[in-house]
Amino acid sequence: MYYSLIVVFLNLFFLCEPIESGWKGLRPMRATKAAVEKMLGQGKVDGRGSARYVNDEAVVQVNYSPGPCTESAPGLGKYDIPENVVIDYVVHFRKDVKLTEIDFRREKYYKDTSGDVLNFFDYVNSGEGIIISVTTLGSDEYVRKIAFRASKEDLKKFECKF
Repeated sequence: MYYSLIVVFLNLFFLCEPIESGWKGLRPMRATKAAVEKMLGQGKVDGRGSARYVNDEAVVQVNYSPGPCTESAPGLGKYDIPENVVIDYVVHFRKDVKLTEIDFRREKYYKDTSGDVLNFFDYVNSGEGIIISVTTLGSDEYVRKIAFRASKEDLKKFECKF
């Protein structure tokens, strides 16, 4: 029995990464299409050029780089990263996920309640490029989606210099 408890504790300790490390370790400006598809399977490309991946856990919308310093979809910018590297992505959870189930450094986020819909708000970490969109039901907060964009540091590091 003690052995089982130790194994469970070690799995929780080592497998739970903070969301700042990316969802399932996928980080914008570093993760590749091959890594995403190894994890999520083949995606379907929509009319904007985004790849959409669907599984039992989530619907994931990913924008990939078309190549170094090449214009990508409108509003995404140009970055000095190789083709098929993740620019940004959004994870829409298909099942209820309480905010307390997400490992994140709450002190690094501000709560943005400026939207028009009651009980919907965002926790924003502009330095890391993460937005956690939440809705409240009673006293519980549920994650609707998490958007991952380049950190401020990566925006500077990978900006096209010409």
